[in-house]
Amino acid sequence: MGCNIHLKLEKRQKGQTEWSSCEVTRSLWGNRVYGMFAKLANVRNYWDLKPIEQRGFPSDACVDTKLAYCFEVKPDDDYEKNEAMYEKWGRNIINESRANEWVDDNLSEEMKIDDYPYDEYRYITDPDAHSPNWCTTEEMEQCIREIFFNEEKNQWQDSFIEWFALLGAMKGIETDDLYECRAVFWFDN
Repeated sequence: MGCNIHLKLEKRQKGQTEWSSCEVTRSLWGNRVYGMFAKLANVRNYWDLKPIEQRGFPSDACVDTKLAYCFEVKPDDDYEKNEAMYEKWGRNIINESRANEWVDDNLSEEMKIDDYPYDEYRYITDPDAHSPNWCTTEEMEQCIREIFFNEEKNQWQDSFIEWFALLGAMKGIETDDLYECRAVFWFDN
């Protein structure tokens, strides 16, 4: 079974504390490059590569990132009545009974999202999500160079284009030196 990466870019003004979402198309990093997974989060690390610092999911992640990492919990009767609509929305929504099972089985944990209207609802982490972490633009660039640049041949190799596009987006956000950017990511199998 393959392993997938889920990644959200966040930005904040330098000197500020609040992160916000960056709208970047998810398909940019669709290739499964296990060397990058190993460097970013020690996932599928068949080569014993030294990963970047493992920080876990950031507690100060923006609302959009938290929503992508979680399931919204709906009362059983509401979920049953509206299940078809929830599926059309394409969001992670689960009924309360199932959510409680996941939490009781330590597959998920409660996630607080402090922003109206989200703070009125209950959220749990996705039970399939694992190895969450985040990195700076500089760390992303270092990982990309280590995985895709062949020093002996002095050339880039393999499937680096999508990762370059991601790095380009991160560098673009930081171009005017007003913002800093980070990539928040997790995996599923």
